[in-house]
Amino acid sequence: MKDIIKKSFLLGLGAATLTKNQAQKIIKELVSRNAISVKEGRDLMKTVKKEALKEANRVRKLAGKETKRVMG
Repeated sequence: MKDIIKKSFLLGLGAATLTKNQAQKIIKELVSRNAISVKEGRDLMKTVKKEALKEANRVRKLAGKETKRVMG
């Protein structure tokens, strides 16, 4: 059961990282096409990072609760 919790946690972190990497790629593309300014790109990336961190924290809390439930 611990292995499932660990894999779920890592999956959540991986998804957050993937989202960040994909966002960086898309934002760079938008800037290169002059669809958004460099400043808008930076602001958008800050927002994506903030949301990815929130999601990683949510997954970590969920994994902690599930661990306590399984162990207790």
